[in-house]
Amino acid sequence: MNFRKLLTILAAATIALSGVAYANPIIRLTSGMASATVADGDGNDICGSVGCVTYSGPLNDWIVNVTTGIGTPPLGPKPHLDLNSVNVSNAGTGLGTSILLELTQTGFTDSIGSIAQFLGEIGGTLAPLGLIEWYVYVDTTNAAFGTGSLLASGSANTSPFAAVDAGSILLTGPYSMTLAVRITHADGVRSTSFDFSGRLVPEPGTLLLIGAGLLALGLARRKVS
Repeated sequence: MNFRKLLTILAAATIALSGVAYANPIIRLTSGMASATVADGDGNDICGSVGCVTYSGPLNDWIVNVTTGIGTPPLGPKPHLDLNSVNVSNAGTGLGTSILLELTQTGFTDSIGSIAQFLGEIGGTLAPLGLIEWYVYVDTTNAAFGTGSLLASGSANTSPFAAVDAGSILLTGPYSMTLAVRITHADGVRSTSFDFSGRLVPEPGTLLLIGAGLLALGLARRKVS
């Protein structure tokens, strides 16, 4: 088999293994009765790249908010979402304030018919007397912001913070993935920032195929030389 034909076969296998029907990412922010929803490419999205969506502006007691969600394919061919945000609140009620930040993407088809593992990783800085809670959801009804199965979660009340968690699910059809972070601040001017990533862990079979392909490429290169 010649080198060019082998590359073509490997490229076709990679496409077959990756989901290509996913929709563009959407972010949603909720604080009290106030909310904002921004889809990739709409009039409120200030990120000019496909697969990236950014909201910036005040919301309820939150006087500064810059939230960016990046999805698939910018982060790679496999389901992978990244939510990062800077939040400054000014709650003058004496009761504090909270905000829920969500990033979702639908139409994933990778690993259907198998038990798949999803990993959540987060790190950042938290306001004094604050609380941050984070969640990774996979929804087999393929609903935007679907919360069918909670696969990874955690919380922190100290700064700086970092955490990793993972969970598995049997995938039976197209599905969505949603990252959600809730920040709670005490009274006064407070600031919290974080970067949160959720992704599908490569299947052992996929890793074996990639390894076999790389080995075949190495052998082909040696035969050509």
